[in-house]
Amino acid sequence: MIVNLKDSWMVQLHQNILLGKEKVNPRDITFFNIDMIEQAARHTVLHMKDCQQCQANRDILLELSRQFPDMLNTISGRRDFTNKLDSVIKHLRQEHGIYPKGYFTGIYTLIGVTVGGIIGWILARAQVLSMYAAMVTLLGIGLIIGWVWGQIKDRQITKEGKRLDIEPKL
Repeated sequence: MIVNLKDSWMVQLHQNILLGKEKVNPRDITFFNIDMIEQAARHTVLHMKDCQQCQANRDILLELSRQFPDMLNTISGRRDFTNKLDSVIKHLRQEHGIYPKGYFTGIYTLIGVTVGGIIGWILARAQVLSMYAAMVTLLGIGLIIGWVWGQIKDRQITKEGKRLDIEPKL
């Protein structure tokens, strides 16, 4: 599917983001990941034809692009901004298999550390190894295995064009 950006809602979204960035503190732009609005829109446009939720997400993304400078001025606005953007990203992840950068690296590293910690604790309780040796060794091994496993999965997602911060494959 070829997307014509000259007459698309994405042009308006891009212009709104550029204008809004001038009104917001640069640290807030980075902290709240304002560029994620445009990244999510690039993937949303590919699925709008077949997905009702993506059509609704288009309106949410347009609203966020217009209102984010005002939303970031209040605590409730920041919460609302984060919740709306997270719901769009969650839909892309669950329904269309689009993931943020480093998603699997983080998840698999956590799993690796958890499994390594549990095995280390079991070995220490069984007095096979000292608590210190078991925890340091197995937490480290779990960390490394989880990180490598996550990196492999993240590279696979990138090759498939299913990562939020890259141009989607058409």
